[in-house]
Order: sequence, then structure tokens, then C-alpha cells
Amino acid sequence: PARCLGQSAIIDLSAGASPSTPSRPRLVASNGGSIGLYSDNGIYLDGEMRASAGGPGASGGTLAINLVGRIYTPLIAGPLAPDGIGLIPDAIQKLHNVTIVQNNPSSGLAADLTRQSGPGAAIRHRRARRDQIHAGGFDSLSLRTSDLFVFKGDVNLAMRRSLTLSGGIITASSDTPNAAISLAAPYVRLDGRIDNNQ
Repeated sequence: PARCLGQSAIIDLSAGASPSTPSRPRLVASNGGSIGLYSDNGIYLDGEMRASAGGPGASGGTLAINLVGRIYTPLIAGPLAPDGIGLIPDAIQKLHNVTIVQNNPSSGLAADLTRQSGPGAAIRHRRARRDQIHAGGFDSLSLRTSDLFVFKGDVNLAMRRSLTLSGGIITASSDTPNAAISLAAPYVRLDGRIDNNQ
């Protein structure tokens, strides 16, 4: 599990004053922290993530997911192309999509999965689940990709502080082209692009 929880404590505002001063206890709480995930291949999140507020008056934390691929130079490496890699393998010529769903069961990956037996570089997507985000106590969500934000099915995603979709084309899944999408937050930033064909 990944946890970055806010904390709380009771302090006495009369501490250090005269012994005859009445105690004035007050509960103070901190905001949840930030969990950031960055990959140029793909991300599976089957585990627990939590960044809830420490108590009343505090805010939940931020979940940031960045799925942006590298830029490859399809040239033979040499003095004029020191970063050339030659022919780009099919396995890395995949879109880096972020799929957003209302709720969904786990990815289905085996519990004993290892890096050697994993799906490999051909798997290049991240599925953001609204129920998982809310269960973690996050109040802010930031998603970034250079390719597609794919909404699959009806999605009602409301954050208490902020919601950012950055860099990608915003579209609906071909499986659910008539999905109803609702995005809400005190601060919403959409600096990607819209698929006008939907």
C-alpha cells in the first residue's frame, strides 16, 4: 500500500501560561500528502493508495499520474544522431492512454506476477477508477498523457479541490460512444484536446 495520510493532534492553547489559566484544548489537523506515479511504459494500480485528510478542516491529498512516453530517434546511432536507436520496435509503438472508468474490478494480473513474467512494454495504459480515487481520500487529481484520455462508460468524477487532465486528447471509448461524463471540482483544468469526431 501507498499511504501519505494527514495527521491530527490536540494542542492546549493555554500551554505555557499561568497555572491558573483554564485549559483550551484544540484539535488541529494537516492535509493529506501527495502520491505521484510516473512511467513511460504503463501502470497497474491494484493496491491500496490513501492520502486522506488528518481531520476536520483539512483537505485530502493529491494523486498525480503521468504516463508520457519517450521520444525516440529512428536513425542509426552515429555522430549526427547520437541518440538514434535504429528501427523502433513494434512493442514500444503503442499509445500511452489513460482510461477513466466509474468503477472496475482489479486488473486481473496474477498475484505472483514478477517483472520477468509481466506483460512487458506492449502494455501502455493506465486505468483510473473513480471509486478507487475517492476511497483513497484524495481531494485533487492530476492526470497527464501525450495520447488519449478515454472515458469508458458513464463517469461522474467530482473532486473536492482540483481536477486536471493535461496533454492528451479527450475522447469516449468506442465500446461506449454515448457515455455520460460529468467532471466537477472547484478548480478544473483541461489543457488537452477534444476529439471532435465523437
